[in-house]
Amino acid sequence: RRNKVLADLKGIEDQSVSRRKEKLTWGVHMPDDDEHVIWVWFDALINYVSGLLKEEVEKRADEPDPLPFDELIQTEKFKTFWPESVHLIGKDILWHHTLIWWAMLYGVGLEPPKLVFAHGWWTVEGMKISKALGTGIDPALITQRFGNDPLRYYVLREMTFGADGDFSVGHLVQRINTDLGKGGLGNLVARTLNLVEKHRDAKVPAVRDEALTEADRALREATEKNVVAYQRHIEAYQPHLAVEDLWKIVREASRYIDDEAPWKLGKATEDAAQQARLDNVLYHLCEVCRILGVALEPLMPETAAKMAQKLGQPPRSVLSYEPASKALYKRVAWGGLVAGTSVSKGENLFPAIRSALDMDVAFEGEWATIKLGGFLETATAEELTTALDDVREGLQPILEAHAKKGNRQKHKKPKRLRFDVADLVYCSATGAKAIAAVRERVAEVQLTNVPESLAEVLAEYGSASP
Repeated sequence: RRNKVLADLKGIEDQSVSRRKEKLTWGVHMPDDDEHVIWVWFDALINYVSGLLKEEVEKRADEPDPLPFDELIQTEKFKTFWPESVHLIGKDILWHHTLIWWAMLYGVGLEPPKLVFAHGWWTVEGMKISKALGTGIDPALITQRFGNDPLRYYVLREMTFGADGDFSVGHLVQRINTDLGKGGLGNLVARTLNLVEKHRDAKVPAVRDEALTEADRALREATEKNVVAYQRHIEAYQPHLAVEDLWKIVREASRYIDDEAPWKLGKATEDAAQQARLDNVLYHLCEVCRILGVALEPLMPETAAKMAQKLGQPPRSVLSYEPASKALYKRVAWGGLVAGTSVSKGENLFPAIRSALDMDVAFEGEWATIKLGGFLETATAEELTTALDDVREGLQPILEAHAKKGNRQKHKKPKRLRFDVADLVYCSATGAKAIAAVRERVAEVQLTNVPESLAEVLAEYGSASP
């Protein structure tokens, strides 16, 4: 991309700050010129500077124009942040944010940003994000269903920064249930604190030097090594690799638990050597969890705060004028957890997410009502289609697979089918088509409780009439 900018520079011509109103009616009005407006990109780019100086500008609101720009850029805040600024932009607006913007900066005597990093685009299930295709994703709906931090983790983990990435709600759920939940971070924290509560009265034990083993040293060294790699990858704008560094620690600590079997050590209450080993195992696990929580602050702030609370650490604001890298280096140093600190397991960090096909089925006369929840995209749509293949037989396969116990009696063939989609967070075009295909099997199909956010995609593919 740098080469592209340099190539474009060879053919660049003068750029006018203004545009005629007849061609751009919604620009910023030019002072003393009713026929022209300020080019919107020119106005927008200035916000990078004026936004940083917002408080200083507001303090001078009563002063006459023009504002003393030379004084403003000498303020402590501007000199602290601007020389280190990194501009993260979409790859399609590289020309504006390099050639045009940098020319503007040189024109007023400012250095350009330290780095302009052009990120890639997201596709959804391999398709371009498009309203017409029904592939749009509403982040607000996703976070309402799955939480902010799981989405943050997913987008940081899945996209190689600079390249394109592919979004899938099904893959997001898979990441939550494996990396974050039962198979990953959440499981590590829950297992660790459960053992401390059970065997050490919810107090972090002290390290027993005489009982240290090679396994203890290996876990500490792996943690310290991967934290250093994590910081280097963050500073190199490679968050996907930084996240993987932390999950190497998660996997290493999980193996350590399995190998050391602290639950067995806890049973040997009369064996002093075994109890000393248990102290060391529990301390090392708690300290790993503390370090992971600190390192996760910029990536998953809500999770980091919960982990700090569980480990008895004081609350801390992530926002600080202290350079983040310096603060992090100090706080992830091994040994920061004080023996005797009270811990609390509490609720699991990431409860398992049910499949959209964990559906509830109810029969009433000729009606069969299926309540769908979660999400419906390519993979789950295929499962739904398979589950409905025998709809002519009275939905018995669905009933057998999904209905609650005690409700397994046979039913007559339903003539009418109702999908209750009130709890459906996301539905792709493929999912809508799967519902629409049911019309071939059942005389009458209805949708009920259709969320406004899904109404268009369901209607677009003729799934059914609400």
